[in-house]
Amino acid sequence: MLPKDVSSPMTPQINKPTLVVNGATRAWSAEPEEKGCFSKNLATRAETEAMSAHHLRIEPGGGFKPHVHAGETELHFIISGRGKVLIGERWDEVVAGDVVLAFPGIVHGLRNSGSDPLFVLCVFSPPLV
Repeated sequence: MLPKDVSSPMTPQINKPTLVVNGATRAWSAEPEEKGCFSKNLATRAETEAMSAHHLRIEPGGGFKPHVHAGETELHFIISGRGKVLIGERWDEVVAGDVVLAFPGIVHGLRNSGSDPLFVLCVFSPPLV
């Protein structure tokens, strides 16, 4: 059964459901062991086995420590704010509109280097949760 904030009308052209998730109804959760990081699960295995999508908020000075995913590709779309992203051994500046791909087995991290919150759409394939 889908969560209450998800609607699923049928799409006649492809005969599969189309989901609309009301992200405003999803609660921010603090990320354990990460400084100033919060997330909303937008799409998980409950909605699709293809991917998971998450809205991230990183407060100024906060960030996700360098880490690795063994089997998931992680995509970050920077919605607003500025930050630094680690891919492998290299840190790069990121701003609104940038896209970052972290492939399985590659060390990556993300931190807010600005004075405003950093908002990111994060997509995992296959789903992380």
